[in-house]
Amino acid sequence: MNNNSPSTTTTPTINVKPITLLHGEPYLRWTEFVVSKMNTIENLQHAIVGKFSYGWPDLDKLLTSIPAQCNIKGDFQIGYFQNRHILIQLALKDDFINLASKPAYYIKAKDGATY
Repeated sequence: MNNNSPSTTTTPTINVKPITLLHGEPYLRWTEFVVSKMNTIENLQHAIVGKFSYGWPDLDKLLTSIPAQCNIKGDFQIGYFQNRHILIQLALKDDFINLASKPAYYIKAKDGATY
């Protein structure tokens, strides 16, 4: 039997939920199972969203400063998320626990600025 046919992988889907209002504000409610499924699909099991209160440094500075100052041991990815937010995806659960266990980090850039 020849197995040269291209393999197809299917990505699980999550149904779109209707938006309801709660006290005049848009409101969505997800079950824990669906949130876990979304995290797995998007590879966000060990992800942290960080916010900079007073501006943010260049991405190159973040890529060198954050692992050194936050004691990240494994692989990671950092990207701008939106309006002074970054998304940090960590490969190791220990790095996630370490990063999530502290309420705030002050990142010092090479030029001496603190973010």
